[in-house]
Amino acid sequence: GPDTAIGRFHRGFSAPGNQTGGEEGGPPDPADRMFACHGVQYLSPTPGLSVIGIGDSIIQSSCSTGEISGFGIRACVALSSPARPVSYVNEGFPGRNSLNFCANGLWGIEALRPQVAIIAPWSQNEPWTIEMADIAFGRAVAVMDAARRHGCVPILTTTAPVFVRHPEADAIRRRTNDRVRAVGRGGVAVLDVDAIWGTGSCPNAYRPEYDADDQTHPNDRACAAAAKVLAPMLTRIIDRG
Repeated sequence: GPDTAIGRFHRGFSAPGNQTGGEEGGPPDPADRMFACHGVQYLSPTPGLSVIGIGDSIIQSSCSTGEISGFGIRACVALSSPARPVSYVNEGFPGRNSLNFCANGLWGIEALRPQVAIIAPWSQNEPWTIEMADIAFGRAVAVMDAARRHGCVPILTTTAPVFVRHPEADAIRRRTNDRVRAVGRGGVAVLDVDAIWGTGSCPNAYRPEYDADDQTHPNDRACAAAAKVLAPMLTRIIDRG
């Protein structure tokens, strides 16, 4: 039922935080209506699993219905039961670059202590250069290492097929995905959204049924397809204890 503290099922808020290194950031803004929900939390006497998604609008799935139909939340809702609650925290936010979401994601891991972290390795919201892609990948690996130190299992994603109109940028994106898949061969869990959503062309593009009409964001069907792949990955983590 509704949260008695706020009188409804969910509420959105934003806080600017301390971005200057000086005085403290301002208070949360309870009037923010950008998102209906940033996650789902189950209150149960049974210990469960918590998952955090770290990234930009791809993780947020800001073009899905109500901006709350992302693959992370879908997978957790599908798996959750009274005997095994699976909660989800959506750290993803449209327009963020890797510095933003890795810093916020690291805070989320340290403060919330989730059992699983889904981590994006790069963002189209920053310069489309090899140098920037290398920096972003390094940040994702640092968050992955921090997650492990806190007993949290990392899942890296590949980068979505967002550069069908920019072949040079797509070559850099594919280079990042090759690195993610190499890490996956080393034993790290990888959610390959590029393979799930893409046509396999070069430059790669969203499959028509998965495109949110902008060749940048996943739609509801795309998120459902990725959730179908993610859910068994989460199940294996749960079963390992």
